[in-house]
Amino acid sequence: MTDFSFINAFSGGVMIGFAVILMWLFLGRITGISGIIGGIMMPEKGQVSWRVIFVLSLVTGGAIYPFLWGRDLAVTLDYSWPVYLVAGLLVGVGTRMGSGCTSGHGICGLARLSNLHRRDANLYSHRGAYSYCFQSDHSLRRRIDGIYR
Repeated sequence: MTDFSFINAFSGGVMIGFAVILMWLFLGRITGISGIIGGIMMPEKGQVSWRVIFVLSLVTGGAIYPFLWGRDLAVTLDYSWPVYLVAGLLVGVGTRMGSGCTSGHGICGLARLSNLHRRDANLYSHRGAYSYCFQSDHSLRRRIDGIYR
C-alpha cells in the first residue's frame, strides 16, 4: 500500500479495537489469533464454531478487499511457498511457547492493564526493533562499522 495515512492507520486501529470489544462482550474471550487458531487445531467441545467463523472472516476480508476498493492488495512474495510454510509453523510453535501472539498480548492484554502482557508486548517490540536494525538493508552494524573505519 502506498497511500498510507494517519486516517487509514487510525480507522484501522479503531476497527480492530471495536472487534476486540465485541469479542469480549459477546464471548468473554480475548482476540488472540494464535489462541483462536490453536483452539481449532486442538478442539474443545462447543469452542470450535465461533473460532472457524472468526478465521474465515479474516480470510474473507482479504479476499473481498479488491472488490470493495477496486485495487489489489499489492502483496509480493519474495520466497517460495515452502519457506513461508516453515516460517509459519515456526511462528506457531513460538506463539504456543510464549502463551500467545502480539495480537493477544499487545492489543487485548494491554487493554486489560495486565503486567504479564505489558512485559510480553515490550519484549516483542524490542525484539522487532532489534531485528529491523540488523537486517541487511537497514543494517545498524554496517552504519557503526562505517563510523569506526
